[in-house]
Amino acid sequence: MVTSKQIKEKFRDSRRSFTHNWNLFKENKVGLLGLGIMIAFILIAAASPFMGLKHPIDWFAPDEDVVNVENFLDQTTNGIVTNSAAARIIPSANAKQVDRFYVAGGLPLSDMNSVISPYGLYAKSSADGSKAWRGWSGAFETNSEITTNVEAMNFGAKRSPNGMDFRLLFGTQSGVLYLLHDGLDSEYPPSGDDVETFILGASVSGVDIYQDAVSTLNSDDLFAASTESGSLYIIDGSYTIRATIQVSNSTLTQPAISSTGEQVYVGSSDGIIYAFNTSDGTKIGEYDLYDPLYDYPGDNPGEIAANDRRDHWSSFPVCAATNVYASTDDGRVHVLTADLTPLTGWEGGYKIDVTLTELDLGNLTSPSVRADGDELVVGSDTGHIYRLSTTARVDTAESMVKMDFDTTLKGVLDTSCVAAPYYDSVYSRLIFVAVKNTNDTATPTDDFTQIYGLDATGIVKWRKNLQGVTFGSPIVYDDFALETSQHIGEGEVVIVTSYLDSDGNPMPGKVYSHRCTGTMIAPLKPTWAVPDDEKPASGIEYPLGTDAQGRDILSQLLLGSRIALLVGFAAAIFSISIGMLVGLVSGYYGGNVDIILMRFTDVILTLPGLPLLIILAALMEPSVFNIVFIIGIVGWGGTARVIRSEVLTLKERPFIDSARVTGASKTRIMFRHIAPNILPLAVLYMTFYVSGAILSEASLSFIGLGDPRTMSWGMMLNFVQHANALTAWWWLLPPGICITLICLSFFLLGRAFDEIVNPRLRRR
Repeated sequence: MVTSKQIKEKFRDSRRSFTHNWNLFKENKVGLLGLGIMIAFILIAAASPFMGLKHPIDWFAPDEDVVNVENFLDQTTNGIVTNSAAARIIPSANAKQVDRFYVAGGLPLSDMNSVISPYGLYAKSSADGSKAWRGWSGAFETNSEITTNVEAMNFGAKRSPNGMDFRLLFGTQSGVLYLLHDGLDSEYPPSGDDVETFILGASVSGVDIYQDAVSTLNSDDLFAASTESGSLYIIDGSYTIRATIQVSNSTLTQPAISSTGEQVYVGSSDGIIYAFNTSDGTKIGEYDLYDPLYDYPGDNPGEIAANDRRDHWSSFPVCAATNVYASTDDGRVHVLTADLTPLTGWEGGYKIDVTLTELDLGNLTSPSVRADGDELVVGSDTGHIYRLSTTARVDTAESMVKMDFDTTLKGVLDTSCVAAPYYDSVYSRLIFVAVKNTNDTATPTDDFTQIYGLDATGIVKWRKNLQGVTFGSPIVYDDFALETSQHIGEGEVVIVTSYLDSDGNPMPGKVYSHRCTGTMIAPLKPTWAVPDDEKPASGIEYPLGTDAQGRDILSQLLLGSRIALLVGFAAAIFSISIGMLVGLVSGYYGGNVDIILMRFTDVILTLPGLPLLIILAALMEPSVFNIVFIIGIVGWGGTARVIRSEVLTLKERPFIDSARVTGASKTRIMFRHIAPNILPLAVLYMTFYVSGAILSEASLSFIGLGDPRTMSWGMMLNFVQHANALTAWWWLLPPGICITLICLSFFLLGRAFDEIVNPRLRRR
């Protein structure tokens, strides 16, 4: 039993030892400098959570400090909007220009006392958002909710506004399909001969338009509509119903007419795509997206009864070039030929990989396909946006994912993409994606929409935060010079949002129109380094500027010190512990145990350190603790060798013989008598290992193998590299200087400890 006298004696011995070593340490000015730098970083790391800093990943500067985008419209909608907007383009001899937008919205007549906003189609001026149609409501009233996107097409002259024949196609919940003619000088909603209706008998779920090469509306032009009762209608330009097809007993998706006008494709909610001839409605084929051999979560593969099959369909088919594209709610993408045969190498579809070991099983949006069909973009409710190459094959090792843009790393964590991205391959060359952001709360009323304009590599070139949540895709229009085939105006990206009530139900929202190209302002220089006329528009101070996404560099720098110290100390302690254990056992036991452990140590020492780190980090899930583990298991070999040498000397000392004679076990001798004597040597090596671990973490993060959910100094340098911002000194230099200083501090401490542990190194 340990007595109080023994405790006091131990305390006095420890104090005397500390005082002696401290007096030796104080004589080393270099060591004091290293200690001062280390203490400064420890204090910063400890105090950083209480400094009121901005979140290093989730906080973004206001839009006006990130990108200069001109706003055209910011207007309250007339009721609930759950579909994309449409635009009217006015042709002329030299150019085409957008003059009005169409928004489907409204509320039931029972709500007329509170909001004058009946169900219908609303036309708004592209200039200021004012009513383009006169009348008390300013709408073409439908008496029931519009349930499809509004498809718009000019069937008349392409160079003369007077010869324009502009038509609008949409369907309603009551089963009415509308074809409207909106004339150039129309001041009121269409009526009379400008309105054609078809009674389809069930809620309309989707519409599509095909226009032939002739610049007049004729029988070769086609309209397609699908319903929730499983019916598909094909109507020609003479307003004759060519075919009425009972496709399925399930709800149908939006139809897609092929680029030749010869086929129409439609999907059903039970996961089947159908193809029909548009001439007479005869069936060409069908393709079942459900694969019973694939192990869906919660299912028993191959044992699913027909009436128990899962709903593996989430979008409508898309036609581009000669292929058909589809996505499902289990994270798979399909590419099919015109007769619905899987493209060679695409049998069973492609299951999108989030990482090397994890599949994205989220509900995918409809694909947005490039004009040549070689690439598509699809969003997931997991928050990821993917750009896929359709020319690659599923059955090869080649990755089809050319871009993985994770919106959960660009804002607060709970984001989802529920509307199809827009692949603007004509004007801005950007991919526009709209994601719902829950604002990190469970209350739907504060949800908002984030829109990103991405280049082909996933770099953000355009960004806006909008109030409300979008249910429809962004659309892009621009002004175009016909004679020179050049863009003469500024393109517009249009999107409509709806607010949500406390139960998550949509309420009237807003329609937005913004220039689809903008000038990236970020990364911002430090506020003190720019004149007053160049200060951030929001008035927010950025002492060390921002990165390319508008995140605060100072916050990243200070909070990054915690990651550096955590990785440094944890990896060093882990590595030294392994080295001490191996060295102790090997040196004390000797014989075959020594031979086996030292040969294994030799293997560790001969393996190239950085390549091994890179391989292990690539195979494991990126996280701070995995990085600590990787660094620890790679770096213990040198310590084990040194500790073994010291143990070989210590075990021959008289005090070890005395312990052995008194009956002490080998374990007690190793850990009670030898280990305390090699501890100073272990502490010495640990100081060097801390700086090595910090440098290793920075290296892994710099090459993209760090934890993307944690902002470390190495990750800051990684973002500098990917943003091609090596000239942004306020972003590049601070993390580099901090890495240098903290590694230098531990190196200097190690030099000072070395003189204490090895008296021969002290100056006389």
